Formats: sequence, C-alpha cells, structure tokens
Amino acid sequence: MTLMNAKLIKTILFATIIVAMIIPVSAGNLGVVFAEQKTKFTKEQYLGLIEKHKAQLTKELTKFELDKIDGQVKLDKRVQALTTSESLRLDGYSHYGNLIELENNPNAVVDIIMHYTENGKSLTVLVDGATNDVLDLQERPIVGPLLPSNGLIVDVYGGPSINGIRMDLNSPNFTPIVGRGWTAMLVNALKLGSTIGNECVPTAFPGTYWAQSGELLGDSGPELDWADTTTSCNPQWFTTPTIRPSIGNNLDFQIQVDSSGHWVIYGLNVSTGGTWTHTTTVSGSTSFATNTADTSVFFENPNTVSKNWAPEYNNVNPKIYAGYARNTSTGVWDFWQTETPQVYNCYPGGIPIASYETGTLKAGTLTYNVANIQSHCAKGP
Repeated sequence: MTLMNAKLIKTILFATIIVAMIIPVSAGNLGVVFAEQKTKFTKEQYLGLIEKHKAQLTKELTKFELDKIDGQVKLDKRVQALTTSESLRLDGYSHYGNLIELENNPNAVVDIIMHYTENGKSLTVLVDGATNDVLDLQERPIVGPLLPSNGLIVDVYGGPSINGIRMDLNSPNFTPIVGRGWTAMLVNALKLGSTIGNECVPTAFPGTYWAQSGELLGDSGPELDWADTTTSCNPQWFTTPTIRPSIGNNLDFQIQVDSSGHWVIYGLNVSTGGTWTHTTTVSGSTSFATNTADTSVFFENPNTVSKNWAPEYNNVNPKIYAGYARNTSTGVWDFWQTETPQVYNCYPGGIPIASYETGTLKAGTLTYNVANIQSHCAKGP
C-alpha cells in the first residue's frame, strides 16, 4: 500500500465517523437508514394523520387506568392548593397529542386531559400519558349550556345525510378586555332520531345525543371546548395554558361518528399539529339530524357583563373559512351543500341577516359583523 493510499483510506474513515456522529439514524434500522424528521404538514395531511393515529388519539381508558390517573391527580400539590380531593368530581377525560410527534414516533404516548367539577368551578388537568404526572392545569367558572338556540347567528346545515361535520377558521384578531365576558364560534351535531328539547338532559342519553366543538374567546384569550348531552351541554375545556392556541393559528373543529357509534369530537391546531379528542359511544343512529339548528355552525356571545364587547376584535371581523360535511353514503368530505342562516336572541324588529353576517360556509367566506351583532343582540348593561 502506498503512503498516498493509506492517507486516503484514513481520510475516508475519519469522514465516515464524523457523518455517523452528526446524522441521526432510524431507531428501527440502527446504523442502516438515516431518519427523516418531518416538522410540518398541510391541513389535508394532518386530517389524514388523525385517521392514521386514531387508535392512540381515541383510546378508551379502563376503569383501573382512569382510577389510577385520578388518584395521582388528587395527590398533586397544585391541585391540592385549589381544592380537596373530596370536592373533586371527575366528569370525563379527553386526549391531547401532537401529530408531528406521533408521525415521527408512532409509539409515542398521548397525554390525558381530565375534566373535573369542584366547588362550583371547572378544573382542567393535563396529565402525562406515560407517567400520569400533572403537567398543567387551569380553573375556570362553569359556563352555561351553549346550545345554538341560546346563541345569536346560526347557519343550519341542509343537504344529504351526513355523519361528519367540520369548520375551519383562523383564531381571530382578539384582545381580551377583562370583564367583557366572552364570545365563541362553534360547530354542532345532533344524532338522527333525537328528541328536540332533550339535548341537554343526560338521562335522555343515548336516545338523544348532541355534541359540540369550537373556540371560545375570553379573558385568557383563545380556548378550545367540547360539550355534549352527558355534560348537560356545559362546556368542558380541551385547553390549559401550555397547550392553548395563539391568535392567528389555523384551527379545525370536527365531529364525526363511525358505524360502531363512536362519536369523536376533535380540535386540530393546523399551525402546530396539536390535536384534542373526546370520544363517546352512542347506540342507535350513526347519522346526524339535518335542517335543524342543532346541526350547525353558530356565533355566540351570552355575556351579561358588558354590552360593549366588539372592540375586543380590533375592528377585524372574525371569519370561518369553510364548512365541510361527510356524506353518510359515500364517506366523502365535501363543502356544505346548502345552509340556512338564522338569527336568535336579538332585539325584535332587528336588521336583515346580511347585516349580521356575509358570505357562506360553502364558499369559505362566512364573516360575522361584530359591531352590528353587538348593536342589535348584546345583553349586557
């Protein structure tokens, strides 16, 4: 071997060692395949990933697992500082996961969101799915039922039979003003065959079932919620401070039911990959009622604290960029076929619907005129 060849071989070996040190490799094929870490997906890709990782995102906990998590939550010092374990009532649980992390590590464990009522307040606790340690929590006042009939501007779905409904929006340009209450944009679905008037009666479940997902904007900024018949239509919170969306984030809210009667309520932050889910198994029909305000998208502002809440939107009207529905027969998601706008709980002799909202969900242009809604619908002093 010549001196030149020996130096060349040493150089190649040294370079190979350096490359191996700085480039990560796939754990499944250690030393053979270099890992490619994805950091961003499109909305359509995220929606596909939700289905791909559905088993993790909608995993049903056993009573043993739930009791174990509940017991560990009650031992947490931050929880104990707020309340006693005796006053905590567990109302249910949800899941939170990040689709980017799940796609890069399919064995990742999603976190658990525990929903409690305590001393007349709502307590949301984010729990590490692997260790059951409390990661974050938030206490809030209990908000009353958010049925469309209690709302203001409602767009009712009409068209073919559906078993999925979704709305897409960017979290509005919103600056909270303490004491001004809150506003919301919400999507809802009612099980076909339900009894109108029993949506918020837990004892009417499962014959009647109604579900909701959406964004509430209040003193803490953007919040994500879900509600259904089993909660008396009172919102349960998906979010705590560490997993709360930011102003301008692209958000999707979806409700769907499969052939086994699993109703899944979703929240998706397209800007970050964060995904929230709550699942309830409901017997009976696996389609939604149509041409009813209970299957709809609506704008809500129930606060009785202040009549002057529109300035929180900084002169930028909130907009919903699309409404989608999944056809029961074909399983295909498509834009809403027809929609009927309705006005609720505004002053008699009000103004035309076009003064409250413009555009349509089908066209992706639905925009709420908050100044006119405040002027003709506000209930505060």
